[in-house]
Amino acid sequence: AKVLDIISSVFTAFAVPAYLPSKDSFGDVDVLVIGESVDEVKEVATLFDSKEVVRNGNVVSCEFRDFQVDVIVVPSRKFDVSNFFYGYSDFGSILGRMCSFWGLKFGGDGLFVKVYCDMQPGDKADCVCDRKDPCFIGRLDLTSDLQEIADFMGIDLQTWEIGFDSEEEVFAFLTSSRLFHLGAFSSQMAAVRSKVEEGEEGRHTSCGTDITSQMRKRIATRPFYIRFLQYLDAHHTVDGKTSMKPDDRFEFLGQALDRFGKGQEFNQLFKDHQGKMEAKEKWNARVVQSSLESHLDYPLVGKLLGMFMSEFKRDTVRSLRMGSIKDQEVKDDVIFNQWVLQTDKTDIQKQVLSKYLDRHSILQ
Repeated sequence: AKVLDIISSVFTAFAVPAYLPSKDSFGDVDVLVIGESVDEVKEVATLFDSKEVVRNGNVVSCEFRDFQVDVIVVPSRKFDVSNFFYGYSDFGSILGRMCSFWGLKFGGDGLFVKVYCDMQPGDKADCVCDRKDPCFIGRLDLTSDLQEIADFMGIDLQTWEIGFDSEEEVFAFLTSSRLFHLGAFSSQMAAVRSKVEEGEEGRHTSCGTDITSQMRKRIATRPFYIRFLQYLDAHHTVDGKTSMKPDDRFEFLGQALDRFGKGQEFNQLFKDHQGKMEAKEKWNARVVQSSLESHLDYPLVGKLLGMFMSEFKRDTVRSLRMGSIKDQEVKDDVIFNQWVLQTDKTDIQKQVLSKYLDRHSILQ
C-alpha cells in the first residue's frame, strides 16, 4: 500500500496488473503509470529512497524496502492493452508467442507486424535485398485497441475483466483463443518434458525436437510458463503438425491486414524498401570511386571518401530545396533518395566527377 501511496503522489493514473488471488509472494511489483517519458519516474525513485535505479526501455526498476518495483510508463492510449498484457504473470508473453507463430507480434503496446523483405508470396530470389537472411523493413502497427485485439484473437474480454481464481482457468482461457496452435509451444514442451541427452550433433531430445541451452535456461526461470507447458502436455495431443506452411502464414497475414485496414501501408513499406535498394545500387562508394578513377592516381577511400559523399549529398539536397522542393518537413534522406531514383546512373557519375573537379580546383 505504501508503494501505491508514493506512486499516487506523482502520477494521477496508475494500475497494478491483475494477479491470481492464490499468489502468496511477490518478488517484485509491477505498476503501470500513464506518462510520456521515463524521466517522470525520477521523483518516484527519490521518494522510494531507491539504492539503485535501472532503466530498460519504458520500464524503470527501483528498490523499496528490499522489494523490486518495476514502474512501466505508457501513454494513455495504450494503458488498457498494457494492463492486459502485463497481468497474470506470463499471460501476455504466452499470447505473444501464439501471435509470433502466425507471423504477428503482440506486446504491451498492442498488435503489430515486424515486416521483413521475404514476407510477400513469391520466390526468395525476387527479394531486392542482397542479404543472406531476410532484412527488416519496418514495423507496422495494427491496433492498440484492447477490444479489437480481443475480438481478433477470439477471446472473451468480459471473462478476463471478471478475473480468474486459478492458473488452470487462465490456461483454459489462453487455449480458447482462435490463435492457439500447439506448434507454437511444441519445442518448449519437449524441453520441459524430456530429459536432454548429449550427442555429437548437439543437444536434442528423444522426440527429435532441437532444444538449445538458452531455451532451457529461459524457461527454467519462469515457473508460471513451465506450468502452462505442463498443462498443454496434459490436456492437448500433438497431432504431428507443429509447423506452418509459408503460404498459410501469408494468407493469415493478409487476413490481419484486411481486418485492420493496413494493406496499403504494408505494400508501401515494400515499395519504399525497393526504392531504397534501387537507390543504393546507383549511389554507393563503388559508384563514386568508379566515377573518379580515371582522374585520380589513387582511389578515394576511407574518411576522405565519406567526407566527399556527405558533401555531395548535402549540396545536392540544398540545391533541390532552393529549386523545386519547398516543403521543409521533408527529410534530407528522402529528398536525396528520390533524386537518385529519378536520375540516370551515368548522369550521377558525371555530377560526381564535376563536383570533385570543382572542389579540387578550389582547393588548388
